[in-house]
Amino acid sequence: MVSLPNGCYCTELKVNPSNWKEPEAPMDQDWFIWYRFYDPAVLDDDGKIKPKLVPVKGMNHFKKISERRDFTKRLIKEELYQLEKEGYNPITGCHSTGTEINENMGFCQALDYAFDHISVEHLTKLDIKSVLKYCKDAAEKMRVATIPMKQIKRKHILLVLEQCKKDKAKWSDNLFNHYRKYLSLLFANLVEAEIVDTNPLRDLAKKKTLKRIRQTIDDQDRQPLDEYLLENYPTLRRFVHIYYHSGARIAELVCVRAFDVDLKRQRYKVTLKKGKQYREVWKIIKDIALPFWEDIMSQASPADYLFSEFLKPGVRRIPPKHLTKRWRMHVKEKLGIEADLSSLKHLNATDMRAFLSAQEVAELNSHTTTAMVVNIYDVKNDYRENDKIKRANNSFTGQPAVDALPLTGCVE
Repeated sequence: MVSLPNGCYCTELKVNPSNWKEPEAPMDQDWFIWYRFYDPAVLDDDGKIKPKLVPVKGMNHFKKISERRDFTKRLIKEELYQLEKEGYNPITGCHSTGTEINENMGFCQALDYAFDHISVEHLTKLDIKSVLKYCKDAAEKMRVATIPMKQIKRKHILLVLEQCKKDKAKWSDNLFNHYRKYLSLLFANLVEAEIVDTNPLRDLAKKKTLKRIRQTIDDQDRQPLDEYLLENYPTLRRFVHIYYHSGARIAELVCVRAFDVDLKRQRYKVTLKKGKQYREVWKIIKDIALPFWEDIMSQASPADYLFSEFLKPGVRRIPPKHLTKRWRMHVKEKLGIEADLSSLKHLNATDMRAFLSAQEVAELNSHTTTAMVVNIYDVKNDYRENDKIKRANNSFTGQPAVDALPLTGCVE
C-alpha cells in the first residue's frame, strides 16, 4: 500500500496489459493504469472503508509501442505526484494539501484548482466537470498537461480544443462555444488567484452558429396532448400546466418546496441563479393554474419538494433532466411532437402577449428588460410585426389609399 495525505492510501499503480514493458505487449487493445484508492471517511454499509477503483488512460493514441510505453511511465509518475504531493482524492475530485499556488503550476493542475474553487450553480458545475474531463484527456494527448501556466498561450488552448473535436463523436460550433465558455470561467478564477495575468479565452473568438426558430406545439395538437396526458400520465400533465403558466425555468421549479408556496396570495418563491448574484423573487400563480397548485399542495408536507420522484411531493430534489427525459419518452417519441418541454415557456410568453405588454410578460418571466421576450420567448413577435407592415396604409401619392388602378395606357 502507498501512504497518502489525510490518512488515505492506495494500492500500487498497475498497468493493463501486465506485460506492457515487454516487446510482445499487445497494441491492439486499450492500455490503462489502475489502482484502488481508500479514504477513511468513505465507508460501506458494514462500516468498512470502501475502496474506489481508479482507471487512468491517455496513452492509447500512440501507435508505436515505445511511445505508448514512455507515455504510460509519464502518466504513472504524474498520478503519483498528484496523490502524494498534491493530496489528490479521486473520490471527491479535490486536492487537499497546501499546494503552492503560483504561475509554475501545470495546466491540468491549475484547471483542477480552478474547478475546486469556482463558485457557480450546482448544475453549471456538473457541466464544467464534464468539459474539464475531456479537456484534461486532450491535454494529456497533446502533451500540454504539465506545461507551466506562465507558458500557456492561446495556441495551447486551441490544441486542446482541436483534440476534443477529434475525441467527441458529435462536435459542432455550438459545442466549441460551450467548451470555450466554461474554460473561460476557469481561467477567470485563475486570474483572480493571480496564477495567470490574463485570460487567453477572451481573445478566442466564438464560432458563428445558426439561430434556429424555436419549435413550439401546434395549436391543433394542444387539446389532444392534454387529453392524452390526463389519461396516461396525470402527474406529468399537472407539471405541464404549472410550468406553462409559471414563467419560471424548469431548474427553478424543481427546487420549489411546499413552504415556498403562498396559496392565499397566489404566489410562490424561487431563487434566480443568473449572473454573479443570486436573488429570491415571488412569482404569480394565475387563477387558471391555481387548481393544479392546490392539488399538489394538498399532498405535500411543508419541507417537501413539490416535484420529487414520479413528479409527486417528496424529500428528494430531482434534476431538471428527469423532466426533459419524461417529456421525450412520453410525448416526443410516442406522439411524434417535435417541440421540447422548455418550449412551453416560449408558448406561454407568446400567448400572454395577447393580454399583456412586452414589459409585463418580461416581469412574469423575471427578466429585467423586454429583449428576451421580443427576441427569444415571443415566437410570434415577427409575425405580429410583419402583419403591421402588411396593413400599413401609406400610399405612394400621399393620399388615402384606394384600390390599385390597372396599369393600362402607360406611356414610356
